[in-house]
Amino acid sequence: MIFFITLLLYHYTDKQVAYVPLDNIILDVDELQIGRVTLVKMTDTVLETVIKTLEDTIMSSSHNEEDKPLIIQNQRQFYVEHFRDKVCAKFSLVAETDIVKERAEEETRRVIDLLRYSIPFLYSNLYPTYWCPSASIRKQLKIAHAERRSNDVDTNQTHIGLGLQGEVGMSTRQIIIVQENALGFNWQDRYVGTRPFVISQQHIERMKVKQSSKAKTSSSFVTLF
Repeated sequence: MIFFITLLLYHYTDKQVAYVPLDNIILDVDELQIGRVTLVKMTDTVLETVIKTLEDTIMSSSHNEEDKPLIIQNQRQFYVEHFRDKVCAKFSLVAETDIVKERAEEETRRVIDLLRYSIPFLYSNLYPTYWCPSASIRKQLKIAHAERRSNDVDTNQTHIGLGLQGEVGMSTRQIIIVQENALGFNWQDRYVGTRPFVISQQHIERMKVKQSSKAKTSSSFVTLF
């Protein structure tokens, strides 16, 4: 899917732009640049820009004129629509398509790792820390927390998970129950997966504060924002 976006939209140009789809991220801001990657939501406006370039490329190709509208329709229906409202990592580079795809995934994984690093202090209620002078008390607190989680019916949703598309397990489990000797049935469904990582303005400010604090104690800290 990344190859499709990169190849068809920016074929034979100096700069190529890859949109890498992500899973389980809610982006409450217009966009967020982290290093060489910009997190964007594939809104109607963004997709229209993509679609226009796609259409212009196909219309100027050597395909039969009567086939071009169908090709465009198929591209929109089976490829582009899968990007609608998704959060993507946007990455630009002057290079061949294969290299752009590889670098885009590498840079995106770096961003994902940095966001994962921020999870414990953004979601401290889900990732409690146990620090006190007594090692025995810390152990007791950890055991108590583990017991609370074991009694939680939604244990699988008590942690945050995010990643490249297809790397985060999340789905809706549907179970159908039917009457064996009578007329009747019932659907039971439940979300199965991890909670989404929310990127809000408040979270961004907290990450900046954390970055500033870390930078004071480490000369090798990499600037994120």
